[in-house]
Amino acid sequence: MLLHLLVLAPFAAAILMMATSKEDPKSSSRLAFLFGFTFVALSISLIAAGNQATEAIEWFRIPGAKGPVYYYLYSHGLGAWMVFLSTGLSLVALITGRNTFEHNYRNFAIAIFALMGAMNGTFLAADAVLFFFFFEAMVFPAAVLIAGFGGADRKKAAMTFAIYTLVGSAPMMVALWYLLTVADNSLVLSLAVAIQNLEPSMQVTLLVCFLLAFLVKTPLFPFHGWQAITYAEAPAPLSAILTGAMSKAGVFGFIAWILPIFPLSMEIVDSMLWLGLFTAIYGSLMALRATDGKKLLAYSSMGHLGLAVAGVFSLSESMLPAVLVLLVAHGLCAGAQFFLMGIAERFAGTRDIEQLGGLSSRNPVFSSTFGFIAVLS
Repeated sequence: MLLHLLVLAPFAAAILMMATSKEDPKSSSRLAFLFGFTFVALSISLIAAGNQATEAIEWFRIPGAKGPVYYYLYSHGLGAWMVFLSTGLSLVALITGRNTFEHNYRNFAIAIFALMGAMNGTFLAADAVLFFFFFEAMVFPAAVLIAGFGGADRKKAAMTFAIYTLVGSAPMMVALWYLLTVADNSLVLSLAVAIQNLEPSMQVTLLVCFLLAFLVKTPLFPFHGWQAITYAEAPAPLSAILTGAMSKAGVFGFIAWILPIFPLSMEIVDSMLWLGLFTAIYGSLMALRATDGKKLLAYSSMGHLGLAVAGVFSLSESMLPAVLVLLVAHGLCAGAQFFLMGIAERFAGTRDIEQLGGLSSRNPVFSSTFGFIAVLS
């Protein structure tokens, strides 16, 4: 029941928010806060409850596929913590967005709850088709939030974000459909068995198709073209969610779908390991030369996630707990930094780092908090 609530209830909350008055942001915000706090409490309960799974319910059949698609949810430690990031950062976004988007708060909250439900479904889906559905569903509310509440180049940023992520996932959709024609169903074990019976060249082709979707979503170099403009032009609450929770879907995909399903050659493992390390260095260097505060944070986030991917493909025994700690710590700290950068922009009227000087003398508490979070990250 807990898993169903965390996936389906946010969409129900989005629908219920439509019934509130657009002209009364106070009532809309009260209902949004109530839902937000409830979902955070549910996510904490999920972490405390340990591994959980729902009954695998036959959902539908894809033409040409051997077996059915299941509505099947499963929670392990990594997925539960990612859901906590999703609900926690969404709650903070709802709270901080109350004053920022007062005249259009209802629509903002609707999109945030839709995005939360898609993220939760991505982290809890145990069926590959169900996972892909939620993985792609995240794009639409995020793009709407960017286009509706972002900065001056918000439409360009929304389009760039949508095109990159949807095109990057297209090969995975084709590869998944092919796998379903040879696998008994779309669960992990059946897909892994089906992969083993294919020719090595086909295994590599399918692996590359899956990898591409996760490389773009994370993102890793050179598939990061959407990140800087998206994070910079998105409203600060959404930027916090994008870097703190949604970007984790790529790393989660490597762990939950690539490693259990595909036989990995040392060439693939080494290539991913070095790509992750190169992305970590590249992101750090780009952050050093950035003058836009949000772009600096975007490149810094890219560096952290590159390090996480390198950790995943180290394939060491301590990999999973180490990567989990890194992802959760990065999600909390990077998310907090984007929220604080949004506040700094409202204080100073700019994100240009060179023009933010003197902010500490005007608001020492805020500046000390920002510096403390920066040191933690």
